[in-house]
Amino acid sequence: MSTSFAIPEVKALVRQPQPQRARAQQLLERLAAAVLPILTKRRFRVRWLLEFFPKDGCLLGMNVNRGAKIYVRLRPQRSPQSFLPYEALLETLLHELTHMVHGPHNQAFYQYLDELKQEMESLMVRGLVGEEGAKFADAGAGQRLGGNSAGVPIRVAAVLAAKRREQYHSLLGGETSRRLGSNTSNGTTSKGAGGCRETTSRQQAL
Repeated sequence: MSTSFAIPEVKALVRQPQPQRARAQQLLERLAAAVLPILTKRRFRVRWLLEFFPKDGCLLGMNVNRGAKIYVRLRPQRSPQSFLPYEALLETLLHELTHMVHGPHNQAFYQYLDELKQEMESLMVRGLVGEEGAKFADAGAGQRLGGNSAGVPIRVAAVLAAKRREQYHSLLGGETSRRLGSNTSNGTTSKGAGGCRETTSRQQAL
């Protein structure tokens, strides 16, 4: 039986060559499946997961009306034919999901984001995704589906993910962190060391 917390609408940008559009759609669907156990556990409802390619090359993601729509940048501004590393896209999505609970980028926000990251690392190590992952997410942290021991410790997986994030930051022009930004009338912005930011907004047109 399908979980009610699955994201019902997952769509890539239409105006791009078919091979790129197919790859973008595949990435979005993979992201949606990866976070489904988290959505289910925390009872988050996200109606749309969408690709966007804003003119601001540092804008990575957007959460509209706490999950009504979540946008994720899949491709770097200066190389739109390529895609950002999957782990970096997943990190952006987790950041946006944190905005389901916390608006401003304060200590509570980053503590919650760290919880989601640790939870995701555990799910990835155990190979838990999609509806099956949602069903078995509370199983022992050292077990995969079927009962076999996990082959990669969570700590090792985290180190590998960190290395991939370094490559991702280099694609964005040197951004290495997100810092607390200022409140605006439309939401909250966060600027990284390289001037990049992530935005949440209550109203954003497609």
